[in-house]
Amino acid sequence: MKLNLLPGLKRLPLTDLIKFLIVYVAQLALENMLRHTVAAADYLVFSPSLTFFAGLVVYAFKPGFRWFALLQLLGFALFLMCYIPHNYYFNLFSFYSRYDYLFLNTRAVLGGLLLASLCLGFVLLFAKMQFVVLASLRKRVQVIITFYAILLGGKAVWILVNPIPSVSAASRMLTVADISTFRSIGIDYEKFATGVATRYRCAGLNNFSPSWHYLSDQNGDRDLLILMESWGTLKDPALQRKCINYLRGLFPASRADNGKVTGPLFDEACFHGNTASAEGRELLNVNDEESYQSFLNNPKLAAFNIVKQKKMQQRFTIAGFTASIAYGRNWSNAEGFRKLIGFDSRFYYEDLAKRPAAPLNRESPYKAVDDEVMIDSLFEESQKHAKVFAYGLTINTHSQFTLDHARVDPVEYRRARALMLPCFSGNIHAFDQFFRISRILRHISVRLREQPRLFDRVLIIGDHANPDIRSRELYSQEKVPYIFIGSTVPAGRSEKQQP
Repeated sequence: MKLNLLPGLKRLPLTDLIKFLIVYVAQLALENMLRHTVAAADYLVFSPSLTFFAGLVVYAFKPGFRWFALLQLLGFALFLMCYIPHNYYFNLFSFYSRYDYLFLNTRAVLGGLLLASLCLGFVLLFAKMQFVVLASLRKRVQVIITFYAILLGGKAVWILVNPIPSVSAASRMLTVADISTFRSIGIDYEKFATGVATRYRCAGLNNFSPSWHYLSDQNGDRDLLILMESWGTLKDPALQRKCINYLRGLFPASRADNGKVTGPLFDEACFHGNTASAEGRELLNVNDEESYQSFLNNPKLAAFNIVKQKKMQQRFTIAGFTASIAYGRNWSNAEGFRKLIGFDSRFYYEDLAKRPAAPLNRESPYKAVDDEVMIDSLFEESQKHAKVFAYGLTINTHSQFTLDHARVDPVEYRRARALMLPCFSGNIHAFDQFFRISRILRHISVRLREQPRLFDRVLIIGDHANPDIRSRELYSQEKVPYIFIGSTVPAGRSEKQQP
């Protein structure tokens, strides 16, 4: 059967067009699946990548598997190299600058190499299957030209009917994904190279981070700040409220000496990056990872420094981190950052592991003890000082998280799962991580009830959404939850006010 589609072109076999359509649809399906699982994209792309188009052009005029497969590998490798760092809220270049991580977790490296080998084999097999179909085309040049003429012609008509004033028609002829990928590489490099600090932006708190909003003044002599790893806000507000109501039951309201009920307050704040960005957000009132780098490069330029301010208020400052001091010797310099910002006392996994009953935690990829051990150490050291600012960063719930069922009460787990699993659309990975976070929060609540006068104010806040590719699509990519417990809640600051 013959089909004449465009004037000036020879009659094309319909079977050739059907075969090419199969190759095209298979490419779209794979690319959209990757965007959905790796990049948590909530849209579909109907034009495949530029490297696939280039592979077809090369194949049309120089048929052969080598160049077609090479361009397919290049396309998928470029996508993964860009989106994996962004999935974990990293600047692309800062992510790959952390090469020292390769020497800290041999098991993770070997697992990554195995996964990369499997991906390489899959892409080659996929390309080979596509090539076999393409090789059976009797008029490959005419088919490819005809198909893309129809595709680009249809897209041009759609652009004319649906114009976007701020975007050029030429750029929209390319796929949105390709444009954003190449543009993001340039943006990330510019940010990485300059490392300019920008102030935190979130309209809800007048552009002050929660720690600055609630803890920076002198109304409390004893303040506790906990940055909770990968504690995010669900996209669905109703389901998020259910999660908060569950957590609210862990923090019963109490009364101050004046009879006033003292919390807790549950709310949300904006986040703009990874854990380093979150540390900068809460301790320096800055906006992103590049601002964190800017502080490391020149700490004297910091307009806000809550640790410095607390020391000026005669508070002893303490920083605890559940993981090893070895993590982050490059850009995300955990120990260097804490020294520069001015903490009087700092402790890490190496210190915590010496404590009795401090088992190695295997729920995250990081060498660490249980977060509860770090929290207990913060409480114990805080007792030694009349005025204190204590800060702790957890790690156990870091992606890729796996709940240690051997150390969980099975009855309690089943009860919580029956109640809360529907909030996570039946995703057991997301629920398990939430369950572990709730156990850490319960531990904090128990310690606060045991020592009700140890801290005047407590702020517990997520650093960023859970980036686990198995559940990332469930979470807001803009907000994180927080809990504030204190006898006074400060009035909102104006934009011109500075602590």
